[in-house]
Amino acid sequence: MGNSAGHLDFLIENDAVVDFNLSQHAELKESLKKSWCLPSIKSYVAFAPKNPKSREYAKILSDFMLESRKNGKLKEILKNI
Repeated sequence: MGNSAGHLDFLIENDAVVDFNLSQHAELKESLKKSWCLPSIKSYVAFAPKNPKSREYAKILSDFMLESRKNGKLKEILKNI
């Protein structure tokens, strides 16, 4: 949830997703406090239907997932969960 200053107050997210994002963005570690995360459950990605770039973003994600499966990157990411 955001506040009036445009900052994020809290985020409900899967534990593995939080850990991965923190590992990719060291600058976030100082500003974010991980207090509790959902257990490892299925996660879904959604794109706003009214955003004209949503279709493009979905394709980028889909292409990344397909390529990551092919080249072993997805397996590497998942082994750290």
